[in-house]
Amino acid sequence: PKFEPKQACPGHNLLDCFVMDMSHEDKLQLNNVINYLDNRGLGNRIEQFNWSNEENLRNRVLVPLTFLNKPMGYTGRLIREGRPKYYSDIHSNFIVNYDKQQDNAKFCIVVEGVLDAIAIDALAVMSNECSEQQASIIDSLNREVIVVPDFDSKIVKGRNVWAGSKLVDQAIEFRSEEHTSELQSLR
Repeated sequence: PKFEPKQACPGHNLLDCFVMDMSHEDKLQLNNVINYLDNRGLGNRIEQFNWSNEENLRNRVLVPLTFLNKPMGYTGRLIREGRPKYYSDIHSNFIVNYDKQQDNAKFCIVVEGVLDAIAIDALAVMSNECSEQQASIIDSLNREVIVVPDFDSKIVKGRNVWAGSKLVDQAIEFRSEEHTSELQSLR
């Protein structure tokens, strides 16, 4: 895939924050971000994250997104209850960790969110849906795809539904189309 570079992630790398001069309030907020990452099992990877004291970003852990070591934007995950859960500036069909996949791998794991992708070295589609372009990019890896959706729910037409079902349905549909093409080519 080809992605045009975008602005780098705002803020400062979390490791750099430890030696910065900052207010007591900022130190408390930074501590909240580090605790959030630690509670998610990412405390040993804090060098991969940023933090900013800008008003719209201060309650978020910031994730710099790169492709072939070039900045592709960022996403910021809210560390407390509220909306929007994510604040992002990325390409619409960007896939997190695509360029970090091992060449000899037999499968790839696809998840929704960037923090899950970092935690298990998976690909993230940054949504509970996968676009056709993303599916095509993932398929270009030529390996088995394991989809692991989130198990959160959302309200649709007054009903509580599993948000990850769309991603699973798309994976099944994509595989069915692929196998149908394979069967037709055998005829």
